[in-house]
Amino acid sequence: MTKYMTLKELADEMGLDRSNMRKYVLKAGIECHRLRTRDSRNQLMLAVTAEDAESLRELRQNQGF
Repeated sequence: MTKYMTLKELADEMGLDRSNMRKYVLKAGIECHRLRTRDSRNQLMLAVTAEDAESLRELRQNQGF
């Protein structure tokens, strides 16, 4: 089973707002998936795979943040 990380978790980790995190992911060309999580009270949330999350961290670090 593929592991996912929500954009909210990723945004909190990187110190970004959720809406800015979404824009950042789209500009990077990474596909978002819609998931229902317990944290979101079963509402749909955007998420990326764990591999995509790692590549976003590396990209952010290479850009000097």
